[in-house]
Amino acid sequence: MRRVVVPLIAVVLGATTTLGLAFGALVWADQATASSSTVVVRHGTEAWIVREHATFGLTWVNCERATPPLVNAVPTIMDIPQWAIPPERTWPIEGTPRVATLAVGWPAPFVTRQWSTTSHTQIFPLQIDLDDGRDSLRRAAGRFREDDPALPRTILWRGAAIDVGLLSFAWAALLWTLSAVLPALLNRQERQDSAHQDQ
Repeated sequence: MRRVVVPLIAVVLGATTTLGLAFGALVWADQATASSSTVVVRHGTEAWIVREHATFGLTWVNCERATPPLVNAVPTIMDIPQWAIPPERTWPIEGTPRVATLAVGWPAPFVTRQWSTTSHTQIFPLQIDLDDGRDSLRRAAGRFREDDPALPRTILWRGAAIDVGLLSFAWAALLWTLSAVLPALLNRQERQDSAHQDQ
């Protein structure tokens, strides 16, 4: 019976912990603890400047198209997660198209939401030169929690499997340990109580 119950409880606790950690990361989002910058290129001349910020349970990837396009074509460079790649569409020649994605989950992201704008005056997502990580995660976390059918959340099933799997394994190890140790402790306590009564 224990061989069935313990894994089942562990999976339920693993899924619950996965959701709880994601919720906590969104609610208590603050400044980034790690940041980096890079450039991605596709179709030879379409370059995007990228700013990445991360903290526990949150990863923010902000992409801004460089203008004008590159004069000389270069090989494709796509050194960002698949879920953060700007969508293929006809972006206006003028303006500063920006595509930013927030991924949530620990130890791996398992759900994302993406925003885009072509307006130079719109403050979310921030322009790359203003996106220093001090406020990006908090703003994005707030918007992530908002209901907006036009901006659906996307489940990353591989990340969900990793998170639930690892956390379920940790819970299973703890439950197996407790199920083995507690009976021994209870038996020891009962023996001590019996010995005291005999005396």
